[in-house]
Amino acid sequence: MCKMHMIKVALVVILVFFFCSNNNDQVEGQVSYGFYDKVCPQVENIVRDGVQSMSLTDPTTPSALLRLMFHDCQVQVFIWILLCKVG
Repeated sequence: MCKMHMIKVALVVILVFFFCSNNNDQVEGQVSYGFYDKVCPQVENIVRDGVQSMSLTDPTTPSALLRLMFHDCQVQVFIWILLCKVG
């Protein structure tokens, strides 16, 4: 059972490395306040109002969004660490 688990983990690591190493379309940049001012001037108000209204119906919305953003960041950092160790 343990050997099968190690094979699965190794396969996942290899697949992640393969897909990440073939990604040549990486964009370097950061989103900041006012980023969408020219394209959609009201986007920050729309998102804020949406989150506020969802928070009234489901109080876990802000924490879920925070968890989503934190998880997204952690996944990117983890992949970068893997690539540095392997490459």
